[in-house]
Amino acid sequence: MNSHEHMFDLCDIIYINKRGGKNLNLTFFIGNGFDIRNGLPTRYSDFYKEINNKSGNMIYKDIESNKENWSDFELGLGKLTISKKVNTDIEEFIESYNEVLDDLDKYIKKCEDMISVVDAVKLNNSFLNDITKVFQNLKPTGKNRIQILMGLGAGININFIDFNYTSLLDKCIGNKHNFRKDDKNYYLKTNVHIHGTVDSYPIVGVDNRNQINESWLGYHAVENMLKPEIIKKIGYGAYDKTKEIIEKSDVIYIFGSSLGDTDRTWWIQILNWLHASSERVLVIDQYGFNEEEKINAVRYISEKEKIKDNFVKYASTERDINRVYNQIFITNNDKLFDFSEYITKKNK
Repeated sequence: MNSHEHMFDLCDIIYINKRGGKNLNLTFFIGNGFDIRNGLPTRYSDFYKEINNKSGNMIYKDIESNKENWSDFELGLGKLTISKKVNTDIEEFIESYNEVLDDLDKYIKKCEDMISVVDAVKLNNSFLNDITKVFQNLKPTGKNRIQILMGLGAGININFIDFNYTSLLDKCIGNKHNFRKDDKNYYLKTNVHIHGTVDSYPIVGVDNRNQINESWLGYHAVENMLKPEIIKKIGYGAYDKTKEIIEKSDVIYIFGSSLGDTDRTWWIQILNWLHASSERVLVIDQYGFNEEEKINAVRYISEKEKIKDNFVKYASTERDINRVYNQIFITNNDKLFDFSEYITKKNK
């Protein structure tokens, strides 16, 4: 048997019997890197260029302009409240925050209007082909683990948790929700826009009360800046649906995310999900990680552990970290999810 083959051990056999031929549940967490890879100017720094000449907004004045990630901007919002003195005008801050939301709404509509699909059928087929290839660059240990799981089910149910406001992922999914490839049936189920959409309450805020000054802002104002609470209050059921999808997953694949602290709620949910069963697998697709680096083993291992550590830092205890560490695999698919030949970016 060569190194790329896998011998079933007792745990595998137990898991095969336990699954009983049920479909595997694979969940994609899709971050802003997906839109960026397809040429959309959806970084926070892109948004800042659009509004940097505005005056009179205390948030724009105080938040750094050199941030790339939305999570950095959101953390900056919270830090801004912590730095404020008791006599600072709270109403001015709330007005500035509402202006940020209004400006964001206008900006993402502009980004949405830039998307023009040239060939919807080819876009859909290319996307479906890519989602079957996401594990191809894993080293044998991780790839074998995934192949065992995928080989056990009668088919593969796929759900998406979309952190983006645009409809790009929806356009990629298209209307073809069932397909067959490599003797395996795939069933595309749900795409949950966890942070809202262009047309439905785009959300910006912090994750929890530790990231904001409640004693200054007051309970109700803080509630309306906590992303998990906003998601619940909007009333579309996205919070409970996302929790349900996570809990039913066998494999979770994170793509295009900075794993920022303002989405801590979801990273903790995933860690708890991993902790509940040693058979579950998390794959983090990290932009810039060189999976093919075979010269310096120390650098390769160090980079991989750094990415893992950036995720498991959300665990409650060292024991929790040790429990799930070997269930996390790191990869980089820099050739996938680029559909620029099927999408043109209209200048606006």
